Amino acid sequence: MVNKNILVTCNEIIECEGFGEDNQSAVEKAFESMRLQVKQNITNPIISISTDKVECLELEDEPYEEAFLFVFFKRVRQKKHVRLKVYLTIKHLNLEGDKKC
Repeated sequence: MVNKNILVTCNEIIECEGFGEDNQSAVEKAFESMRLQVKQNITNPIISISTDKVECLELEDEPYEEAFLFVFFKRVRQKKHVRLKVYLTIKHLNLEGDKKC
């Protein structure tokens, strides 16, 4: 058996978006979708994901109307929408030996 390094380092750029009641929850949802995209792109066991840079492409408030029983106590609330471009460094194990990233 030949000992060789199977740890592979990849750099990826992923665009993700999220919705939430405030900026923090919107960013958390965006990073959840980013992690799901990474898992879909890389099928090998992932050792670490580190964020190198984050760019905010879009940040906006989306108003929506809320009412009790669809009629009473109507009010307008704000929902946050954020779209990010995330630059990542991903380390994973290349167990097959044929594929890189």
